[in-house]
Amino acid sequence: MVERTHAWFHKLRRLRIRFERRADIHEAFLKLGCSTQ
Repeated sequence: MVERTHAWFHKLRRLRIRFERRADIHEAFLKLGCSTQ
């Protein structure tokens, strides 16, 4: 399960590299990415 999660994040460039300075925005993109996979 962990390997699959890392593979999903690898596909989503915005989640691999944190461009947002605010943690709440990064968390929102993380949740959005998880919900679309």
